Amino acid sequence: MRKLVIASLAVLSACATPSTYELKWRAERNFDKFADGPTCRVSIWGNWSGSLFPHQFAGMIYPVVEMRGDLVLVGAKSVPMGNAMAQFQMPVGDIQLRIDGNKAWTVAAINTPSLAPEGNSKEIGAQKVANSASPSPYLDPKAMAEMTQNMMSTYRSGMSPITATSGDTAKDILRQMATGRTILFRQVNGNAAGKTFEYSLETFNSAMAACAS
Repeated sequence: MRKLVIASLAVLSACATPSTYELKWRAERNFDKFADGPTCRVSIWGNWSGSLFPHQFAGMIYPVVEMRGDLVLVGAKSVPMGNAMAQFQMPVGDIQLRIDGNKAWTVAAINTPSLAPEGNSKEIGAQKVANSASPSPYLDPKAMAEMTQNMMSTYRSGMSPITATSGDTAKDILRQMATGRTILFRQVNGNAAGKTFEYSLETFNSAMAACAS
């Protein structure tokens, strides 16, 4: 009986070893039916999704590059947990990333660009707040609506499963990734830093080329 238990534990340990998973960058093309345009995501996620031991990835974040028309995002996402019937992702929060020996980049969750098409929830939410603002002469309805909208944006960014940057910063990071060997990620909340995750960039350029083709 003792030998059987030991053998079973050995099998489980072998199955749960991260090195058994293929951590290659890959491109995933999609079509955004709301924005009416193609999208392409490059990341190392996907090869782990069939894991029998999803709990071992709890709290993990992984690098992602997302292209939606002229918008390019570079950042990190949290690993989806659950099963095919129900999945959830933990908020990422602020992150730091570093490519090889270059200076580390800090990306704040609140600065993550919205992936939703323009002209939807932001305008609707602001108008709804403005309409329900207090008629008190001491409160400016417009100022109240703006303050409430900022609070809503802060809350949404704090609960988002992705933290990313765009524009010139994203382009600079991509240039480093294109010539780099490894990329480091960690979450930073206040003055505390989380576990550091390290990923190889060996197959990054070929995945990016697949998006461009």
